[in-house]
Amino acid sequence: MKRQVRERVKDSNTTNGYGEGEHFHVAPVAAGLVPNFSYSVAGSAFYDRRVAEAPESPDPNDQVIENVVGGETPSRQPSSSDSIVSNHLNTLLLETLSKSQIDLLNAILTTPPNNPASTPTPFRLTHSLHALLLHLQDRILYAEADLLPQLCTALERKTHTIDVQSAEILKLDNQITQLKATVDFGSNTLTSCWTRDWEMWRTLTGIRAGRRREWWDFRRTRVSEDVDNGQQFSGRELDALVMIAEQNVSVLREDVEDMVEKVEGCKRASATRPVGEEEVEPEEGSWRDV
Repeated sequence: MKRQVRERVKDSNTTNGYGEGEHFHVAPVAAGLVPNFSYSVAGSAFYDRRVAEAPESPDPNDQVIENVVGGETPSRQPSSSDSIVSNHLNTLLLETLSKSQIDLLNAILTTPPNNPASTPTPFRLTHSLHALLLHLQDRILYAEADLLPQLCTALERKTHTIDVQSAEILKLDNQITQLKATVDFGSNTLTSCWTRDWEMWRTLTGIRAGRRREWWDFRRTRVSEDVDNGQQFSGRELDALVMIAEQNVSVLREDVEDMVEKVEGCKRASATRPVGEEEVEPEEGSWRDV
């Protein structure tokens, strides 16, 4: 302490009662000899008022640059809140920007400027962020003005196409149902024709067997009596055969006409039915139930 006082007295040209200039008394407080009682620690140095006073000229590192956010001086240590904000900012940039844009931002931050003294890092970062925000704003405007209307138009077209295709599917399903009913009816018609033809063949077979029995009986009876009986039996059998054949032809004609009518109805429905018409449930007892 004595050494500090001696050095201060040696450097100062102010004394108590003598020296250059006016003679006046210097108080101990003005001389900086007042101890700092805030920290009453044994062996602590005296409080130097002149050293502890804040300098009148501001530190260039503590100056705040206008229109710049997040600037830190070398003497300032980052706090926990600053680290939280930085983490949120990094997360937001990773979620918002693409990989190429993040690489561009890192290149801007790591590339030194032509004149680092004239272009501080916060100013360059703010300028880059402003340019990036303008680019993103242009992309948003393009998406709202051009891309979204195009997507809406394409979606409407696809929706209309899907509706048309769905109506066409319903139409084809109805036609398939009608064609199945027509094919089933045709199969039933052919089955009926086969049954009737088989009955006719069995009838003719019976007639032929009867004729053979008559021929063998003819040899054991008289000629005149057998001829009369043969003519009577032949007339009745032929009449029955003609009647059966006529009935078969009549029924077959009706079935074929009905089948042709159904096929023509399917063709007319396929040609005149509007697209999108709902499928009509078949009525009970209609020809589709055959």
